[in-house]
Amino acid sequence: MLLPIDVILVPRGAEYKAVCRGLSLSNSPQPEVMPIPVGINALTGYLTNYELKSVVLLMGLCGSLSPQYVAGDVVICRECVTKEGSWECDRRVTSLLEERLGVAQVRGYTSDRLIWSAGEKRQLGELLQAQVVEMEGVAVLKNLPQVAIVRVVSDDCFGDIPDLTPAISADGSLLRVKLATTMLRNPLAARRLVWGSFKGLHKLQLITKKIFEE
Repeated sequence: MLLPIDVILVPRGAEYKAVCRGLSLSNSPQPEVMPIPVGINALTGYLTNYELKSVVLLMGLCGSLSPQYVAGDVVICRECVTKEGSWECDRRVTSLLEERLGVAQVRGYTSDRLIWSAGEKRQLGELLQAQVVEMEGVAVLKNLPQVAIVRVVSDDCFGDIPDLTPAISADGSLLRVKLATTMLRNPLAARRLVWGSFKGLHKLQLITKKIFEE
């Protein structure tokens, strides 16, 4: 059975490419895929130019706030929260995704900045009772009427990753030179990030195929 999803939103770059590869392996009609900027602030401005009244699936990578979830784990968000409030995902589509994928529904924390410290991740998880952290969910939920969210964990809460904040521009694009410089300055953290991202992107491709296969 095809799920009632019309449009996929996914951050630009490697995540977008992984989703497109997954769709290319599916034998079902493919929804539109829209590459979006990284981060709640850049995405909020971006979405003001669109009037998407269809059922939207937000996909991409996330970080874990709980020892229960590690790189490569797939989660479905039932809601996303900030420190100001919470926004619920579409119940019907979320339930259909849970049935299709056989993975848990979680609470996601939408951060306005990259959370790179493992210690801060664990603190936020306990404070907000959230299991994963991502950077776009609330922007989509606030601006679009029917939204479901599937994420793949790329970094856990056991070790730090590089602080890539300087490598993300105001419009939500990655600055490659600053990204490379930051990675070189933190080789151990960079190795953790690269390994987790590789594992997460591979799973993102596989899970995309599974969602949209007949």
